[in-house]
Parts: sequence; C-alpha cells; structure tokens
Amino acid sequence: MYQIKENVKLNSNFSCNFPENNQDFDNFCFDFCKSCYEPVWFDRNLYAPGPVFKQFSDNIAAIALPKRGIKADRLAQHFEIVLANILSNRGRLVLYERDQNRWPSNRINSLQLKAKYIKYVVDTLAENELIFHEVGRRGRASRMTAHNTLIDLFTAIGPIKFRSHPSRECIILRDAEGRNQPYGWELPGKRQDPQFVVGMRDRLAKVNAMLSDADLAVGLPEHGLDLDRVFLRRIFNGGWKSGGRHYGGFWQNAPKEVRKHILIDSAPTVECDFSASQANLLYLKTTGKVAIHDPYTLPEYEGNVAMRQLVKFVFMSIFNDNFTDIHDKIDGLCRQVKVSKKLSKASKECLAALGMKNLLKCVRSQNAAIWGYVGSGVWSEIHYSDSVIAERVLDELAGKGIVCLPIFDSFIVKREHEAALRSAMRNAYLKLWPECPAIKSIRARKN
Repeated sequence: MYQIKENVKLNSNFSCNFPENNQDFDNFCFDFCKSCYEPVWFDRNLYAPGPVFKQFSDNIAAIALPKRGIKADRLAQHFEIVLANILSNRGRLVLYERDQNRWPSNRINSLQLKAKYIKYVVDTLAENELIFHEVGRRGRASRMTAHNTLIDLFTAIGPIKFRSHPSRECIILRDAEGRNQPYGWELPGKRQDPQFVVGMRDRLAKVNAMLSDADLAVGLPEHGLDLDRVFLRRIFNGGWKSGGRHYGGFWQNAPKEVRKHILIDSAPTVECDFSASQANLLYLKTTGKVAIHDPYTLPEYEGNVAMRQLVKFVFMSIFNDNFTDIHDKIDGLCRQVKVSKKLSKASKECLAALGMKNLLKCVRSQNAAIWGYVGSGVWSEIHYSDSVIAERVLDELAGKGIVCLPIFDSFIVKREHEAALRSAMRNAYLKLWPECPAIKSIRARKN
C-alpha cells in the first residue's frame, strides 16, 4: 500500500490524515466514519449521463492503465463505474467485494460486471496514488476512497450528476427473509418475464427517466441528503401480491420539515398525503368505508399531537407484526417506543403517563372494527394496495409530463401541479376502493 501523509479533501466539513501503514487502518476507519459518514457499498449500476464524465474517465484510464491483453471496451466500462462510485461518494469509504461469487451474472448485476476487472481497475488506481485502498481480510470487505489528486482532476470538469444506469432492474422480488429471488426465465443475453412484470417495468422506467432528467434540489444550506439517489424500484416481499412499494429516492429518507424545502426544476413544491391511509385501507377492507374518525386520535386526547404520534407508532407495530397474544408484545412495544428516533420526547412522556396496557385498550376501543387484524401481519397486503395506488398516481402524472416524488402514500410535485396530483390520487384510489380518504397538503411557509 502506498503512503499518503498530506491532508485529503473529503467534504466541506471534514479532512483527515490517511494512515501510513496497514496497522493504523482500523483506527483510521473508526475515526473516519465517526467524524464523517457511514461507509457505502459499491453501486454496480452507477454512472454519469452524458459525454463529459465518460471523457474524463477515458483520460484518466489512458494515463493510469497499462496496455495489457484485456478487452478494452469492458475495461473502460468497469473503470468508469469504479470512478463514479469513488467520486460520487467523496468523503465516504466505498466497500466492495473482490470475490467473483459476489458478482453473479443475473438481473441484479445488469451490466454483467466481473470481479477480475473491478480488482484490476482498483489496484491500478491505488498504484498510481489516485485512491486510498485496502484489500479486505478475514471476511471484511475491501474499501477505497478518493485521493486529493483525483478529486482535483474531477472538480476541474465542473458539476456532474450521477444516476443509476437505465438498464438497472427496477422490479425486485424477494422471499420472506429478504433474499432476492429469480423470476421468469433467463438465458445468457436473454430473459423472458411475465407480461404484468414487463408492464410494471415499462411504466416505472418512464417515471425514472423523468426523475433522472429533472433538476431536484433542497432549498436549505445543509440537509445531508444524497441528491443523486433518484432511481425508484418496486420491491415485492414473498410474492407478487405482497409489498411492492417504491423505494430508492433521497426524499424518502428526508424528515418532513426538510421535504417541505424540496425544489423541482427550481420551483417550490407541495406534498399531498392521504389521511391515515394505511389504517383507512384496513377499514375499507373490513367495512367498505373509510373511518368516520381519525384512527390515530384518542377522543380523550383530541388535539394532542404528541399522543397522536405515539398512537400511530404503536398502531403500525401491532398491525404489522405476527403474534398470537398481544400481552406478550407489551414489553417489546415499550422498548420500541423507548429507542425510537421517530418519536418525540413528548410522545414518550405520553406513554410514561398513560402506560402501554391502557394505551392499547384505548386504541382497541377506537378501532374495534379492525382489531381482528392485530398480529396478523396484514401490513404486507396493505403495502401492496398502496403501492398499486402509487403506481397509478405516478403513471397518470407521467402521462401529463409531471415529475412526481412518491413517499409510499404521499406525493411531492410542483405547487402549480397540486390540482393535477389531487385528481390523480383520488382517481387511483377510487379505481380500487368505493371511497377515498381525505387528502391533505403540506408545504413550506413563505418567508
């Protein structure tokens, strides 16, 4: 391993000295991650649209890579993807595997990347002191990050947007344990999927293309979001009628207060949300009607925001899990509330004052019509329902050329498109159910 003694540019808030030998690497990684960001795994589908980054990659490759008997096109492809991972994650350690068994030829590895090419590119960059790198040992993943020299060269070409490659698989099927499952049939260079999967993929590909082309930003000086993460996937769990929600957009991990400041093509946005959507889906499934009350508001605590937040948290937990006796869940629920980062201090104090047993009695009294689903794990079916609604909302808006950011059962669009969004949400819901819950809007206040 080469030695780097000077400070290395990571991000605007952090710099550190890289270690001078392998023995110091563990301490370095601990300090690095504690002071900066968590490491990220290598994204085998990452690339930069347009010719600028490709030319940059080709120029670096012409300098760094010796001429050997390796397929030039395949090597250039791997070189570009490795650089994209390192440079899109400046300030982070990028983890990757050097074992070919970790790079199978399947739909997840859509670009058919090979470990031998990845290793060759990474080792060459390290030898030329363009990256810092260590090979993983004893089951630990290998890791790398950019050196100043490479960062300076990259900065000189101007801002670059990184995206997921259009060939990336966007329809994922997993088993109950979360392992990716094959579907359809595959042969080298050819595959055939069920027609309904082909339709889903085509519709989502259109949405992803619009998201990739859109100029998405956050109107805050600091937000900590990776704005390059705009590629959506539908992930099914245990079957094609279970799960299916859209995942992958940076806005989905943003706090509600930050989401208010998202900009689409420099325009302010609005977020529209179905009121108590998942609870109302259960009411529709059971009674054919939406709830006449707020399922998350206890009558004795009308207007208490902290209590409503607590009730919603507990509600989601008891309807999502599989169990036979709710009394066996009480201790576990108390622990979940205690460690949850989603709940405010005031919400946790509400539980301390009321107690979990009393809280569950109140929730049961308020939602007697659907209490039979407690402990049934019905949420995967509910998630499928709201994923179908989301797909129809996205498809209708995409047909009108409107960029939409889905957050499971809520959606963000430009403010000028709020009426179109509300119409699409209502249309999608009423195609599946006889009634539609109320739709509420969230937007940032004008200064």
